[in-house]
Amino acid sequence: MNQETTNQIPEPKRQCRGGLGRKTRLGVVAAALIGFGALAGVLIANVSAHSGFGGHGAWGSGGHHYHGASSVEQIRERALDKTAWVLGSVDATPEQSKRVKAIAVGLVDEIYPIRQQHRENRHRVKELLSQPQIDRQALERIRQDEIALATQMSQKLVTALAESAEVLTVKQRLALMNRLQRFAR
Repeated sequence: MNQETTNQIPEPKRQCRGGLGRKTRLGVVAAALIGFGALAGVLIANVSAHSGFGGHGAWGSGGHHYHGASSVEQIRERALDKTAWVLGSVDATPEQSKRVKAIAVGLVDEIYPIRQQHRENRHRVKELLSQPQIDRQALERIRQDEIALATQMSQKLVTALAESAEVLTVKQRLALMNRLQRFAR
């Protein structure tokens, strides 16, 4: 150790105006993000399971396997069912439910069209890999396009998460986080 680091005096811990320490505030923020990440995960899983992004079913699908593309209407309905289930667990008011369901439907409507781009990329990769010569540049372009699609989806997801979080009270968000932590194991 050098002398500089051993002679430094630690700065006092700062408190925010509300009296919560920095670690507590960060914990609450992280917990809220985890809880709403789970809520958004329900919505994304439903879009994914029905649109070719992955998997043969969605979280909570009861073991049913969905093959092929479902209509956007079916995905909206499923997202609304899952959203109602999650909101029911935190005693959301009818007004809160209405607002969060509108956000969920908006998210489905924004993400659903991205699935076609993803499917086209996946089909193109299959074509490229079945050729006698591998076109590495074309594969790289597809990889970059897929990263852009993932970024686009994650931005839409975070926006929907923030909007949903603003609808619920802190108490409801914490209750939701506690309830959904059981599924994180």
